[in-house]
Amino acid sequence: MSESKTKKQKIVSSSLSCYFCGIAAPTTVDHFPPRICFVSRLGPEEFEFPSCYQCNGMMRYVEQAVGCYVHLTDQREERLIESETLKHYVGIKNNFPELMPILDVSANEKRRALKFHHKRFRVATTFAEEPIVQFPAQVGRAFDLFSAKMMLALYFKTFQECAKDQQVIWADWRPYTHSKAPELVDLMTRQLPSLTLSSRRNVNIGDQFAYRWGSSRDPIRFGILAQIRESAYFFGMIADDTGDPRLSSWKKVGKFRAESTQLLSNDPKRWVFQTE
Repeated sequence: MSESKTKKQKIVSSSLSCYFCGIAAPTTVDHFPPRICFVSRLGPEEFEFPSCYQCNGMMRYVEQAVGCYVHLTDQREERLIESETLKHYVGIKNNFPELMPILDVSANEKRRALKFHHKRFRVATTFAEEPIVQFPAQVGRAFDLFSAKMMLALYFKTFQECAKDQQVIWADWRPYTHSKAPELVDLMTRQLPSLTLSSRRNVNIGDQFAYRWGSSRDPIRFGILAQIRESAYFFGMIADDTGDPRLSSWKKVGKFRAESTQLLSNDPKRWVFQTE
């Protein structure tokens, strides 16, 4: 048996159920964060998870949308490969014209946007000249689903078991340029003691993906702060539902799984039109 097949078999057999849905037997390996998010599709190793065939495929359009905007918004311009970014852009245009960036943004709209983003990212002397585009609201929906999937993946990586349906989950994200991002990072860095830096053998992928995490047992509490490129932060928690009123607004893991599967399984593009 080849080395790649042996590795796949080991990952698939590491769990009796898919890390995402928690029900079906795993038959495939899911790379998460997906390779589409990284320069030349060279993502970090050791971020591969046992997944059923359906779950591995049903988030592909969500990941395509997130991957495109990760490339478009990375603040490290030296990582920009124009042909690669254009390919992602065209893919969104063909599959999801609703998700295309809005280019016609007025000076007043740019001024308001810069209140949301950190002032250190200003590059022009006038608001009209600022290279700002507007993201459609549905892009945020893609990032919401993506951030929750990241919580389930990193939970599995940490505990080597799937999150339980009766546990509760909270997940969120912020653009790298968000004005409050430095405060968020500082706060969570002090609370999350462990740092994981991703890497790849024989290829220097730099600091494209890293995360801080902390965990406890009895009851289980697991929290992360992750960063993909200089594009976005993802954060959240999975915890045992102990009746703590502070967890009352969180969603049951089982409910999230059921809603996501229902939303994506029959038509993986439906999430674009989903409204909260």
